Amino acid sequence: MILLLPEEDDVMMPQRVRLQLEAAAQHPTSIIGCQVRRDPPDSTERYTRWINQMSADQLLTQVFTSNGPTVIMPTWFCSRAWFSHVGWFDEGGQGVPEDLLFFQEHLRRGGRVVRVDRSLLLYRYHPQAASLSILEGTIWTLRVRFLEERVLPYWVTFTIWNAGKQGRRLYRSLEAANRQKVVAFCDVDERKIKKGFYRYEDSQERPKPRVPILHFRAAQPPFIICVKLQRVLLSMGTHLTLLLFAVVSPVNFREFPECSSLLWTFISEGHAPVLRGQWSLKDLLHLLGLDLTW
Repeated sequence: MILLLPEEDDVMMPQRVRLQLEAAAQHPTSIIGCQVRRDPPDSTERYTRWINQMSADQLLTQVFTSNGPTVIMPTWFCSRAWFSHVGWFDEGGQGVPEDLLFFQEHLRRGGRVVRVDRSLLLYRYHPQAASLSILEGTIWTLRVRFLEERVLPYWVTFTIWNAGKQGRRLYRSLEAANRQKVVAFCDVDERKIKKGFYRYEDSQERPKPRVPILHFRAAQPPFIICVKLQRVLLSMGTHLTLLLFAVVSPVNFREFPECSSLLWTFISEGHAPVLRGQWSLKDLLHLLGLDLTW
């Protein structure tokens, strides 16, 4: 038996059930999604582009971004047996991100993610949508815990790229054992670098932890990049190229054994890439889902 999880205000295309059923038959332990059209067309434009343009690999590697599940719940299609195996939805009520909780548990149990690359759903935006009642802080906490569970156990140390608000927030959000793995912040902002260190004032430790703030060229991988990339790319110029070429961490993840050399990113607003080998700046920007004129 197959479960289809539509929302009442969305519109399915006539071929949706057939195409996603075919994919589900081939991938019985996967959540099957599809591409979407947004209504109104210009609503959440960047988010819609992210939904539709990720590669097959990115459906698994971009699960740490603020965007949530890499295939959106109104497009989900999966077997009832697998749905029951994962554990059903958390029915805690308004403000509970049941799709993200289920999606993370799905991945914990070895589930995969597949997208049918056809626009099979008209995805309507309206200001009364239940998803808008979920607090950003709730999503943030779930993302950090999932990052700590899935990535940080395999890293002895790491650097947080961004000595500003978002980077410091990530540091403070980590469990104590993982905060101790942070060897430095790095940045391109000379004003932040000149401060020399960040002191964690809320810590109960004595003396309070002081984490160095380095220029990115002096920092050591692996990195967690915690920035809103689309706001800073144009101002960074070649700095981005130099940094991203250096941030490749040879970590073997049990959950993703096919990925041997990775850059894991934890970006506060979308577009977390995994990089393999050498990439041009144009390749990197395409991977990030950015449409710039060349």
